[in-house]
Amino acid sequence: MMNRSTSVRRVWRFIEWRQLPHGLLHTAVGWIWMISGGIWLWLLVNILSIQEGHHHHHMVTQVNGFFPQVSHWILMLIAMMFPLLMVQINHVAFASPRFRRYQSVMLFLSGYSGLWLVFATVFWGAQAAANALGIDHGIYPIIGVSCFVLAALLVWSKNHPIVMASCNATKSLSIQGWRANMDCLLYGLKTAQNCIRSCGLPMLALMLTGHDFMLMFLVTLALWYERYCLPHLSKQMSVWWGLLAGITIATTLL
Repeated sequence: MMNRSTSVRRVWRFIEWRQLPHGLLHTAVGWIWMISGGIWLWLLVNILSIQEGHHHHHMVTQVNGFFPQVSHWILMLIAMMFPLLMVQINHVAFASPRFRRYQSVMLFLSGYSGLWLVFATVFWGAQAAANALGIDHGIYPIIGVSCFVLAALLVWSKNHPIVMASCNATKSLSIQGWRANMDCLLYGLKTAQNCIRSCGLPMLALMLTGHDFMLMFLVTLALWYERYCLPHLSKQMSVWWGLLAGITIATTLL
């Protein structure tokens, strides 16, 4: 069983403080952290500037239209999910020749983002169908709470450790030519498939509850904590998802 000091050491090694500031500027992982942090800062500034005088925390990203929705989804994906890909990004970078290292990482992230975009598009299609049928929007937060509850229950399933182990899976990559490009792209797709299995329910809950900023931040912390601090057999996340279900009820349904 992993104790607290071991968890702290894992996080310390993961962040690789000893490489700062050089590491941030000269590694793909460093750029991912800086871009993700910049998006979080931009979102926070937007919240503080637009919602001055209001008493709720919903992001000012309740957008209409397909392309604004896509833009918002990609920002949300980069901010929340890209920092979960440190193992894969390092693997792609160091498995590729130096001259094509960033190209390989970008292809990997393109495949990863593409499958998540399909996930979001299916949701938007279902949402459009619900709107056409006149289904009350008030049911969305209730379904969102159900997603958190289901995520809490799935932590206790026998397959949960296997799903979590697959999140850091690596594969051999060709080092040049079109095969290298295809390998990186397919690796991104496979990684996204694994991520959707482990993180799809919390992300769906966020979409159903209107991308509440505080809830988005808490879900991000929960996902990062699960990925980098907990052993795969841990059941702690059932408590996290249960608490987030309660917070969702308090902020959107009461």
